Amino acid sequence: MTQAASLVCIIPVHNDAEHVGFAIESLLGQTLPPSRIVVVDDASTDAIEQSLAPYRHAIDYLRQPRRGPNAARNLAAMEADEEFLAFLDSDDRFDPARFSTAVAAMRADPTIGGTACLAQNVDAAGAPIGEPVPAYTCGTLVVRRSAFEQVGPFAADLQHGGALDWHVRARNAGVRIALDPMVLMYRLLRPESMSAVDPAQNHREHLQVLRATIRQRRAGAA
Repeated sequence: MTQAASLVCIIPVHNDAEHVGFAIESLLGQTLPPSRIVVVDDASTDAIEQSLAPYRHAIDYLRQPRRGPNAARNLAAMEADEEFLAFLDSDDRFDPARFSTAVAAMRADPTIGGTACLAQNVDAAGAPIGEPVPAYTCGTLVVRRSAFEQVGPFAADLQHGGALDWHVRARNAGVRIALDPMVLMYRLLRPESMSAVDPAQNHREHLQVLRATIRQRRAGAA
């Protein structure tokens, strides 16, 4: 039996009243429930508060001026005092075993700072699209709070490249992020997703992170 954990899951949301309830339901259905769920509203203008109303007894609700999802994640992460931090996007959902397997892995091996997992892309009906893929994204990360603090917050100025930037910094800091080989996250593909709306900016930010990494390595080798 998995020992109870002190774990907060953070959901950033912007104008996604349609899907955020499904994300919250996937957290309430965890075999190892989180001790807290924090929804950070990034200046939504849709009916987000009505969508969250049925869950207000189960969530903490924060609201910020429009600053993007990474700033929203940081806002909640910086005030957290739980042992573990988890992050989930508002239009995705976790398998019920996501937290139990992550916490068990970290408790069994102190060298693991956090875990990612395989993700299955799905359409609006829940049908799979393609094959599961390793997902080193902000929205799959379950991490020790101490490891997150060692690496530092997500880059709030990067809307698309924040996950790559954080994982590069984690590697440079010696923080090990283990990959759970199970499909434990279901990612909704939709036309309004950030990567679909502005693929060019997505590519630019990833190139920006990779170029910065190359420059740092060259400077270290000099």
